[in-house]
Amino acid sequence: MHINTKRVVAVLAVLLISTFSIDSVMTNASAAYTGGKLDLFTQKELYNGKGQNAASDAFSPGTPVEIHALLTYNDYPLSQWLVSFGVVGPPNPYENITLIYTARTDENGLAYISFRIPPTEETTFGQWIVYGNSEITTEVATSDILFFRVGWIVNIVSIKTINQNHVVSTDFTKGSPVGVEIGLRNIAMSEKNVTLALTILDSLELYIDSEELSNIIVPANGTTIYVPFTLNIPKSATLGGATIYTNAHTTPIIMGGVSYCPQRTSSFSIVEHDIAISSVKTSKDIVFIGEAVYIDVIVVNNGQEPESFSVNVYSNETLLGTADINALQSASNITTMFTWDTSLFSKGNYSISAFASPVPGEVDFSDNLFLDGVVQVRSRIHDIAVLNVVPSASLVYEGSDVSLSVLVKNNGNTTESFNLTAYYDSVIINVMFVEDLDFGTQRTLVFNWNTNKVPRGNYTISAHAEPVPGETNTTNNTFTYGTISIVAPPTSYVIPDWFNLALLLLLVLLIVLLILWFVVRRKKKKNEETFYSGWVAWYYCYDPERRLSNTDSLRKNLKEI
Repeated sequence: MHINTKRVVAVLAVLLISTFSIDSVMTNASAAYTGGKLDLFTQKELYNGKGQNAASDAFSPGTPVEIHALLTYNDYPLSQWLVSFGVVGPPNPYENITLIYTARTDENGLAYISFRIPPTEETTFGQWIVYGNSEITTEVATSDILFFRVGWIVNIVSIKTINQNHVVSTDFTKGSPVGVEIGLRNIAMSEKNVTLALTILDSLELYIDSEELSNIIVPANGTTIYVPFTLNIPKSATLGGATIYTNAHTTPIIMGGVSYCPQRTSSFSIVEHDIAISSVKTSKDIVFIGEAVYIDVIVVNNGQEPESFSVNVYSNETLLGTADINALQSASNITTMFTWDTSLFSKGNYSISAFASPVPGEVDFSDNLFLDGVVQVRSRIHDIAVLNVVPSASLVYEGSDVSLSVLVKNNGNTTESFNLTAYYDSVIINVMFVEDLDFGTQRTLVFNWNTNKVPRGNYTISAHAEPVPGETNTTNNTFTYGTISIVAPPTSYVIPDWFNLALLLLLVLLIVLLILWFVVRRKKKKNEETFYSGWVAWYYCYDPERRLSNTDSLRKNLKEI
């Protein structure tokens, strides 16, 4: 039977392609069936929380919240199905908010609820959780969790007033500029465009100055930025307290901008005479009795007139010194140094402070006093110790070297230098100098003991650290290891060099004789083989096929010839 090969190949190819196509379709069809799924999300456009257990963008107090739930089975929407919603506010000590809803899905499989965030910060600020549940069949239940945060989307978190020296200050004079630094934080998942508006009123609520700055971009996800402003205090301003009113809007107010957060305020003083201590720094935080501490005090004249006054520095309530400042110019500062001798003080913690005496006409004394912190005064403790002695061997042959590792430690609270001595019995092996051993640290020193002139026997090994000045505990200055035995070395036989040389020559001679014997023997054998073969054998009528068994007979015949 004739078979068309081309037709068979074509049919097989078609069947193979069809098989793969059917398998692919079946695979894709089976992959499409994903079972039941519920997805919660909000009305936020960019970050609405779609996906399982996802987070939505933040909401501010008083704003509406829309929760959508998409219910599907094998990716097809389910209509007229019930979805349960549970909304739980952040834990707080006042009132825990819990909202329970049930909604039915529409023809698109969407269920919907809405509510408004209460305006009270104490009960609403923080993370909210939305739970969604639905039962498609008794075997198929679906659920999802949605998270979102509630707070002021953009919040004014700090307001600082800064003087001309770029130092935080709360006192400013008439006719001087006042620097203001505003901290802004954005909790949303996208950056926000902010307009900041500042207004200053004096103690009579009279207008001083204002400024508005728009198009401030605040990055997302809790990022804080700081925006600087400079406003001016006119000479007509009233002395006393002034207030800064700060507002953050979506756009400028004349363009319909609304507030991101409540108005924030901060205050400062408008003064004519004002002396302030801006800094107190000590050279050390921990000192020993008898050491000197240097204290730098920076004094500032925030007033409008040159001022003369005195500065006192205290350790707790003890006056350490006084400095007189003469004619310190307006808006200038001076650094005064004090020296504190701690010889007459006992150990303890001392608070260091500086106080500038008020000048005539000064009304704000809050910045005349500055507390630096605490200086700890300690009594010196001198205590060195030998912790261990470790020899390289406990059994030593007479004349050998022994290494002794000695570990020392400074148990005191000051750096020490001292002599360290190693002994066998009461005999000094060596003395080493330990220099600048810091308190609380250890160091290992290695002694080399040559036993060449030490008689055989047992010896006690020890190390001793010479007490340092002021040391009272000397019980740990000596450490005894124990005994080391020095014994005679094992008996050995010394072979002279000439014997080794003679032995080598004898060996060479034997090798030469063996070589000569081998050469002579080989040559003799070759000669015999030559004689019994070839023309010599023919000449002497020697038949190689019939060798004479007796060599002597052959020799006899040769002689007769």
